[in-house]
Amino acid sequence: MDHLLSERLELRPWKDEDAEELYRLASDPIVGECCGWSPHHSLEESKRVLHDILKAKGSYAIIRKEDNKLIGTISLSYDTSSARANAPELGYWLGRAYWEHGYMTEAAKLLLENAFQESGIDGVWARHHADNRRSARVLEKLGFTFDHSEHLSKGRDGAFYDDVVLYLPRPKEEE
Repeated sequence: MDHLLSERLELRPWKDEDAEELYRLASDPIVGECCGWSPHHSLEESKRVLHDILKAKGSYAIIRKEDNKLIGTISLSYDTSSARANAPELGYWLGRAYWEHGYMTEAAKLLLENAFQESGIDGVWARHHADNRRSARVLEKLGFTFDHSEHLSKGRDGAFYDDVVLYLPRPKEEE
């Protein structure tokens, strides 16, 4: 799947020319804090993240169709070494200016529907910091349910945080 389209959004592979917009979004300390990573401190850092992480298979730039603006990222990543090999993990973040407009719920719904239709995955995992109510709300709207908590997530300040781990099983086939 190269490009996915919803009413307001396009999910597409990341491009080298996205680096400046990535830096603009990811240099905001509030965005990284919600996800557990440090803000980007330079365009060069954003270029490295783009090349090393965001251009991976299953990772998409979220583009707002009305103005062709990059607003965040979403991905499904697989851990083939674990018992979850047939259930990828959903990851995402948005630039702060785009919070609370329903964009992430729309993007995630589009990606999940496509993944369940196009592959034989059993389900999808997701996690968020226990105090991240925005992310929790997105996952609730998508139908994810609580699986367990983990006290394993190390934040950029070196402290450990509780993560809530949720699961969305493959939808039952309609008969």
